[in-house]
Amino acid sequence: SVRDIALPWPRFRLSVKSAGLVQPLHKTLLSALTQPNRLLFAALPDPGVGDSPFARDVRGPLAALLLGRTSELDRGRVARYRRGGPYHLLVVSGLHVVLAASLVLAVLGLAGIEGKARDLLLLAAVFLFVLVGGANPPAARAGLVVAIFLATLLLARPITAAQAIGLSALVPFLVAPP
Repeated sequence: SVRDIALPWPRFRLSVKSAGLVQPLHKTLLSALTQPNRLLFAALPDPGVGDSPFARDVRGPLAALLLGRTSELDRGRVARYRRGGPYHLLVVSGLHVVLAASLVLAVLGLAGIEGKARDLLLLAAVFLFVLVGGANPPAARAGLVVAIFLATLLLARPITAAQAIGLSALVPFLVAPP
């Protein structure tokens, strides 16, 4: 098509489209991570159904706030969010992963859960948060850093945060080499 951009690698194709029109060519190992997000999105109510509270189009804002799916927002609303400043709150990023992990860690601390049980529950919570948030690259990278850090604690081989960041940079190359 006229939107296709030639790349030096015949295996890859780049086509400029809007986010709402992007369609995957095939499933990958990493695309399985978005399954919980897709299932929850399918469960959201359709806009304009009868006299329900969802008679107005709140599917877009709900999808953005709960699942990080900003492609469902209409252009006018996106422009208003960008001008007003809250748009960055709708996109699940590494900051959100760390904030969620901190909140879970605080709750576990208040519940008196410590040691390996705390680390395992925190690891599961971060994994679930990244999956529900759509496993977009920034959230997945932050989740990977936290997962590596917690996994080394669980294996009694603790590493520094800088080492966890370095290892998390290598993992995507091992999973899907260029």
